[in-house]
Amino acid sequence: MSGDHRELSFAILTADYEHWTPEQRAAAEADPNTSLYSDYAVALVAEAMHAAGQAVIDAHPEMFRGELI
Repeated sequence: MSGDHRELSFAILTADYEHWTPEQRAAAEADPNTSLYSDYAVALVAEAMHAAGQAVIDAHPEMFRGELI
């Protein structure tokens, strides 16, 4: 079976961390995988994008060749 490799990208602007809630700042500080507040925000968006994309693939397996890569 043949297919095409396609890539998607999104751009976001994060707010200065001073505008974040104390809970959001604490979560960002506690995350061992991020070093900047904006890294934490980007990781949240990336996780949501991945989950949404995989849900579409799972709902329409005939259109795709497996999981997200």
